[in-house]
Amino acid sequence: MGEICRDCGNAIERRVGRISRWVAGVSTLAMALYVWLRMPPDATARTVGVMGIVAWYVLTFLVAKRVIRELAR
Repeated sequence: MGEICRDCGNAIERRVGRISRWVAGVSTLAMALYVWLRMPPDATARTVGVMGIVAWYVLTFLVAKRVIRELAR
């Protein structure tokens, strides 16, 4: 009693994933623009910047997914 059926749970997960990817993508684009504008012309700095941008996307996606999942239920 009070459980969400399998079909409804799958629908919520698909919607949550879609919204989370969108939120993470927009946030990452803003972060990438900031890093690109502030980055010195050095190969090491570019490598660290790219790694930071990838980490930003992954962490933002995971946090957004968890928050939106809690709000969607």
